[in-house]
Amino acid sequence: MASIDSGKDLRQLGRRAYWVVLAIVFAYLWQDYFLGGNAYKQGDWLINIEQAAVRRGLPGSAFIRLSDLLHIDLLLLVVLCQATLLALFAVYLFKVVRKIDHQPLFLLLLFSPAFTLLFWANDPQGSLRKELFVYAAFAMLLAGLADSRRRYFAVATGLFALGMLGHEANSLFLPAFLWLLYCARRGTVLAARDLTLAVSVLLAAALASAAFFFRHVSLPDAGPVCAPLLARGFPSAFCDGAISWVTRDLSYAIRLTAGNWSIDSWAFWTIYLWITALACWFSAHFVQMRKLLWMYVCTALPFLPLFYVALDWGRWMNFHLSCWIFLVLAEQLLGRLQLVRPVDGKRLAGVTLSILPWAPSHMTYLVLPRAVITAVVVLLLIKLTTAGLTVWQRLSDRKSLATGAMQETERS
Repeated sequence: MASIDSGKDLRQLGRRAYWVVLAIVFAYLWQDYFLGGNAYKQGDWLINIEQAAVRRGLPGSAFIRLSDLLHIDLLLLVVLCQATLLALFAVYLFKVVRKIDHQPLFLLLLFSPAFTLLFWANDPQGSLRKELFVYAAFAMLLAGLADSRRRYFAVATGLFALGMLGHEANSLFLPAFLWLLYCARRGTVLAARDLTLAVSVLLAAALASAAFFFRHVSLPDAGPVCAPLLARGFPSAFCDGAISWVTRDLSYAIRLTAGNWSIDSWAFWTIYLWITALACWFSAHFVQMRKLLWMYVCTALPFLPLFYVALDWGRWMNFHLSCWIFLVLAEQLLGRLQLVRPVDGKRLAGVTLSILPWAPSHMTYLVLPRAVITAVVVLLLIKLTTAGLTVWQRLSDRKSLATGAMQETERS
């Protein structure tokens, strides 16, 4: 009975913490808007091809033209798009969480320090880039598996295709996404015709993204990309972030990254090894341990080249771990995971608490786990408020009983 109550308490705590962390991410997003936009978090979305063709420029031009057509502030339009995709991701992932959190062991995955919401909340500068398209697509695909709703797969395929067209690195998520589509087909959730259509669309988008990338890698000057934004009221400093990188080619990024391969980056590799140990510890609880570990290795392979060409090592770790977790969730939804032994609540809580202080930056260092601190404070306030209301209710009940007894005595 105690273990059942412990599991129930962990589920309630996990669900509350989930929404607290989501609120933190939203708060940082709206802070970006009120501060006039972030040169990387919104700047990356506003790279455009209005005056010169360059990689990653399709979404920016779409936003500019839609803003002009609808007479909506350009920055507000980008932030609303980010907020919408974030909401889609969070809501549909929560649908999946509710299907599987009867086994609290899975909560460990959602609150591991390199997985999406907690990663974004701990280091907001690395959050809500164009991989948000991909994460929203994964969440909808998983919800489609959970609820057997085919229309989710169509929306997920469209979002994923847009993500690849917006940023070439999103194509590295494609093997994991195609595997989940295949799992849906094997589970008879997706018809053969629908699977063929989805794969065709995704491969076409990936090829188009790769072709555009190799043909328009960089520009000699960022002026043609910056000019449309300056004309719409953005300050010149806004162009010093992601937009300035349109002048730098792949060889520059490789040289810059090579300089960081030193002992100074020990903290990053320490957290990466700990995350790997966490994956192994989780996998050891299932009959399919080898399968889960092979999935972990295979989901890492597409992202390994990124560690050599760009400094956002924390984001690449986030890409890898997130892919693995999406696949693990799918295996559980399809009933393909069998526990060897359930983990007791105290041990699970101990492991979770031991990893929460490790907060990887989106680059090669650790950051203060601000989301964890905020979540703990908020949850304690909720607990204290609930306890206070309970005490108040009990005192009120006792007072009512005492008053009733006195009235009864007076009548008799």
